[in-house]
Amino acid sequence: MHSFEVGDQRYGEPGDFDDGSRQREAIVRVHEVLGAPGDRITYGYDFGDDWYHDIVVEELLSPRSSGQCLAGR
Repeated sequence: MHSFEVGDQRYGEPGDFDDGSRQREAIVRVHEVLGAPGDRITYGYDFGDDWYHDIVVEELLSPRSSGQCLAGR
């Protein structure tokens, strides 16, 4: 189980514990919610232990390039 959050909007897959507030992640593309440097999304998983990661757009490269993780803490 996991979810992505951008502001007040949550994205994920429907499941047994879905309260209906999540939009289906399969129909949303990353560039639709993260379109500019400074935009951020929170990735949460393992809802019992509550692991969360903040993902921040630092720079936009060419449209055909893939994302890169530059560092982590």
